[in-house]
Amino acid sequence: MNKITLLLSLISLPLLAQTKLEKGYIIDLNNQTIPVEIYYQDWAKNPNEIEAKINGELKKYTPKTIKEFGLENGINYVSYNGKIDNSSQFYNRISETKQPEWVETSTFLKTTVNGPSKLYVHDNNTTITYFFSKEDGEIKPLIYKIYKETQTTTSKNEQFKNQLRSNVYCGDVNVNKVNYTKNSLEKYFIDYNSCITNGAFKHNKDVSTKNIIEFGVQAGIRSEKNYVHYTSYDVENKFNGTSPTFGVNAEYQLPFLKNKYAIALEANYFHFKRQDVQASPRFGLAIERKIIEIPIGIKYYIKNDNEHKVFLDAFYNAKINLSDANYTEVVYSESAKTEIANMSSFSIGAGYQWKNLGLKARYNLKSSFDVGTYMSGDTSSFSLNLFYKFARIEF
Repeated sequence: MNKITLLLSLISLPLLAQTKLEKGYIIDLNNQTIPVEIYYQDWAKNPNEIEAKINGELKKYTPKTIKEFGLENGINYVSYNGKIDNSSQFYNRISETKQPEWVETSTFLKTTVNGPSKLYVHDNNTTITYFFSKEDGEIKPLIYKIYKETQTTTSKNEQFKNQLRSNVYCGDVNVNKVNYTKNSLEKYFIDYNSCITNGAFKHNKDVSTKNIIEFGVQAGIRSEKNYVHYTSYDVENKFNGTSPTFGVNAEYQLPFLKNKYAIALEANYFHFKRQDVQASPRFGLAIERKIIEIPIGIKYYIKNDNEHKVFLDAFYNAKINLSDANYTEVVYSESAKTEIANMSSFSIGAGYQWKNLGLKARYNLKSSFDVGTYMSGDTSSFSLNLFYKFARIEF
């Protein structure tokens, strides 16, 4: 339980970190563009209020006090004061009404396609709704709703397709194939803007939406601490020492918060073997472990840019024993071997990366092993690894 508490505490620490100021702008009600520094949090749901510094003074802004705000990296939000469908999209809460359940709302909509015709999204953690506007005109909701047709069947109100045909249509595109999803609607609006500008329109995807996958190799030294106690022989010993380790790694950097969070997976090999003769050459203890360790966990990048990266990580480690070379042994008149079963553990670590080359340290928390009532022990380790990232995919 202590290991789990420590692991969760480590993962939670970055969530409590203060959000940094980002350079950006606001457009006030007089259409004046004002440079500011915005407390940007890559909101999971659309904000109804923001904080920004202007001339060193911290101020709060709402959709009723400004028209728009944005960041240098292309992220943009516009003010919206109007109706939003509040119908639930959760199956157990779907209503029997075909028509949207409108509520008057004051919020900021995130711009996902910025061109002659714009696409916006609103997410309140229960319902995702899309909006559009043409030539800087009125922002209108794209209507879509799942509703109960009977107690056992559902149907869809796909009025948004008629809205697209009437307002945002160019070429021979088949509107019936458009889905009420971010990727499908984004593609439709990008294609429409390109069509009406004869291919001149270029869509700039903001940096917060990057998906990144990286692959690497690593090698280093692992310092082991193993304790073994045979109660039936009344012998015990500590086996400490170092052994080489090497492996491969992969990570998927999540497409939000500037790719500060990543899901990481590794496969590492190590072989540890020691023998300690105590009373005589015929009496003592020995241990051997030959293992592939499979850590899977979370990385948090304190700093993550093209050249320098600093990170913390936390892993759950599964272990695969190789052949029968995982045992403790009593060296007596006749050798008595006891197999060490696959043991899981938790680990925490930190590292630094310069371009594609890096160094990381990791501590494997103590884990215990027991075989019946006659043998017990525990193991922990500290490793230092050099790693090299040889492939990177962005999409």
